[in-house]
Amino acid sequence: MITVQTGAAVFNSTNLASGAVGVPDLWSGDLLLADCWSTGQNLNNRGDIWYHTLDERYLHLGGLETTVTGWTYAPYVDNSAAANGSIPHC
Repeated sequence: MITVQTGAAVFNSTNLASGAVGVPDLWSGDLLLADCWSTGQNLNNRGDIWYHTLDERYLHLGGLETTVTGWTYAPYVDNSAAANGSIPHC
């Protein structure tokens, strides 16, 4: 599981225009499970790394867990740290 540092949403693809998948936004301290990373839209010049997300655990919502698959912008999760060896490229 990757700890969210800033806050993020889960999207249908690696582009904001694809829209969110319909689960709550992740807040700082929440967790997500990602199986790989890929490149996509670069937001605010922070990079183009996105995590393929399989599971979300919302500690700020009492531990609610969802298993909705989508894409989460890595710089807003952990500054893309997991893409440097913790999880493979898709």
